Amino acid sequence: HEDPAQRGGSVAAGELLTYLNSCGSTGKPKRIPIAAVAAPSIFETTAIALWIAGIRGFQVEGGGPILPVTLHGPSAGCFFMQNGAELIGFAPKCHMELPFEWHYDNLVELDARYVITTPSYIAALGKYIQEHGDFGRVHLDTIVLGGEYFAESFRNEISTLFNAKVLDIYGCAETQIIGVESPKLCATHPGHLHHLAQMSYIEVVEPGTDRLLGPGEEGEVLVSVFNRRAWPVLRYRMGDVVSLPAAGARDTELGLPLMSRIRGRVDDRLTYGATVIGPQLVFGAIDKFNRQRGEALVSSDKFRVTVDADASGTPTCSVRVERVRFVEDAAAAEAEILACLYRESEELAREVLQR
Repeated sequence: HEDPAQRGGSVAAGELLTYLNSCGSTGKPKRIPIAAVAAPSIFETTAIALWIAGIRGFQVEGGGPILPVTLHGPSAGCFFMQNGAELIGFAPKCHMELPFEWHYDNLVELDARYVITTPSYIAALGKYIQEHGDFGRVHLDTIVLGGEYFAESFRNEISTLFNAKVLDIYGCAETQIIGVESPKLCATHPGHLHHLAQMSYIEVVEPGTDRLLGPGEEGEVLVSVFNRRAWPVLRYRMGDVVSLPAAGARDTELGLPLMSRIRGRVDDRLTYGATVIGPQLVFGAIDKFNRQRGEALVSSDKFRVTVDADASGTPTCSVRVERVRFVEDAAAAEAEILACLYRESEELAREVLQR
């Protein structure tokens, strides 16, 4: 029967559990319906990802309280992380809207072992503790970060600040969790995630097209998910740039296929002629600059990204690319190229006949 509440979903309104608000990073904010029958599978997938990241409850030696610090309301972080963490162990609700002082007290009084949040929030919380708290009273083992891209320099800074492992988790409201780091993977395959292939299938295509790219080639990731009843997800364009390793490549720890960490957003890439510069290249130059405290260069035969400080000490970034010859008269250029090819063909034919 026709039901107005079914717009945007594939089940009757009575079968819905809730909906999530997407942030609109893929183009347009939207409400994502969640069917009641699909929720347990979504929570289990999240719990598997968190377990891979090393999060453990009290029932496991060394485990302890898990603090999912997420946005309140119909956010993907709250829905996925809160419910997934509760399947592992004690995970009190810790919404971002609460004061930093409250979160710091929670870390100390509960002797929390794990925090799940965003890069920007953990940075702000770390700054608060530096100014108003005592890191000696915080005993975190692992911080899992999602929802935003972060560079290796940021990981190292947060890891040093909290004296904890910092791991990446990847997904969105429209899909679910599809990739996660583990401590061992960071050591053996840096820059990669375990792909949770039991619940999703990923492809990498040339941005803006459906042309599949080969192993090692960077492109836009498309995601198909197997367990979203009310929001079927087939080849969903995430807008993120990733690459896949060689066909069939798996980690030796869990036997899961691998995918790269996010290298940036499709719409954040600089394209000039045949040159494509992604955010990760700029972040790479910034990382170099921060490490050596002097001019840092990332380059190839087509581009040069330089980070340095000006006379006042202010960091600056410059990008240079190969010069591109723009053709005003395409027809004339085509004729010139064809004539050149004909001449070369005739010369080659004469050489063959002479032999």
